[in-house]
Amino acid sequence: MPPGTRTRLRNALLVCLALVVSGNVYATATELLQRFDPQKLAEAASPDSTLVDGALLTAATADEPAWPEGTSAEAQKAALQAVKDITAELKDASSIIDGYIGASAAINEDTLRVYAIDIALWRILGGDRDGEVYLSYKNVVDWLTRVSQGGTAHGSTDPDAPGQAAAGVQAQTNTPLFTRAQLDGPGDDRDW
Repeated sequence: MPPGTRTRLRNALLVCLALVVSGNVYATATELLQRFDPQKLAEAASPDSTLVDGALLTAATADEPAWPEGTSAEAQKAALQAVKDITAELKDASSIIDGYIGASAAINEDTLRVYAIDIALWRILGGDRDGEVYLSYKNVVDWLTRVSQGGTAHGSTDPDAPGQAAAGVQAQTNTPLFTRAQLDGPGDDRDW
């Protein structure tokens, strides 16, 4: 088995399990719209972007939408479906996070909200592998991988959580990169 395959398989299994059992939703459609351009999100989330614009999508996130004047029933239905799809992506993103970190991790809710939004946004926008949205997504997945492997959990509210150092940073190495002889150089006979 190639190196790292076991870890990737383990992480994939955790994600699948989380999708089945997770009930957490770390962010709402309203919170996503507060962090990203509603017009671009409407274009990506609505199958018919001629019916749904940013204002209509924003209105559809309310418990009782105050539709802009003259909004057709078809446009209202399309906007509500777009919000439903966005909410489903946020739930999936929350499940993915849970798959990595599990229920035992003590991580700040605001951190989880931002990370769920970053994952969902990348998925809603089509999963392109370039641009700022992809970099945010990739950083979240890298962080989740580190945390799932016992690494640091920035944003943790528990100072005793794994990886939380008193000074904020810990470094550890098992093997020195250079020996004393390599550092001394030829003809250097100083006694350190």
